[in-house]
Amino acid sequence: MRGVLRSALWQGWRRWTPLAIGIATFAVLTPGMFGGFVIARLAIGLWMLLFTALGWSLHIEAQHPVTRSQPRRALQADVRTS
Repeated sequence: MRGVLRSALWQGWRRWTPLAIGIATFAVLTPGMFGGFVIARLAIGLWMLLFTALGWSLHIEAQHPVTRSQPRRALQADVRTS
């Protein structure tokens, strides 16, 4: 979760999907399991919709990969040698 946010490779709503899944696991899914049959099914459905959003994010990213320049460390190493 933290790696996706810190790397800044994904933009917009796709960047927040792993974090939303992590929060929903504890804030929605776990309490929902104790809420009865209908509430538990709704909690599971919401959780699965978040995984659908993650899958869609991965699909979009595979079609349009973000190209990055050299990592900062490599650029710093080039500056030191020149």
